[in-house]
Amino acid sequence: MENVRVTRKELIDTKSRINLAERGLELLKMKRSIVVLGIFKKLKELGRSKSNLSQAVSTAEKSFKAAVKEVGEIGIEMASSEAADLKVETISEKTAGINTPEIKVENLGGTKDILMNSNLYDLKKVYSKLLEEIIKTYMIEKEVRDLLKELFKLNRRTNSIEYTVLPALISTANYLRQSLDDLERGNIVSLKFVKNNILEDNGR
Repeated sequence: MENVRVTRKELIDTKSRINLAERGLELLKMKRSIVVLGIFKKLKELGRSKSNLSQAVSTAEKSFKAAVKEVGEIGIEMASSEAADLKVETISEKTAGINTPEIKVENLGGTKDILMNSNLYDLKKVYSKLLEEIIKTYMIEKEVRDLLKELFKLNRRTNSIEYTVLPALISTANYLRQSLDDLERGNIVSLKFVKNNILEDNGR
């Protein structure tokens, strides 16, 4: 405490810093709670998305085998040269001030070519659906990672204030309070001593 000036103003300023740190800590904890809830929400979405993805993979495998039997691998290669009919849209979304954009993927399906084998057409639709589920799952995983990074930052800042900054400020405030009390007691003793000396001088 060598660099601390023992004054009333310093004590008042330290108390103000304590109040500010406590308010900041409270806000950080509130934000952290919101982020945690956001993570749980996204994890549920991720679970559903992975389940849908697993089903899409299984369906795609069955559809692929059926198409191979009908047109062979060469026919599938020719059909695969066409782009998937997907519409991808980004929707702005925030969790506790953190940008977690939601991706909406719409499978347009496309129109069926009259010359296209029905199994090939089904395969095209199935793989478009698979791509849709892959994109959705990836984006949700990215959102979870972003929220976890933010949670790590919030934990670090919260712990810093709660276990380092606040204890140091409280310790400083206690030191100032004790030092000022000691000075005040010393002044009282000095005043009494001076008063007694004056009374003794007047009594002579």
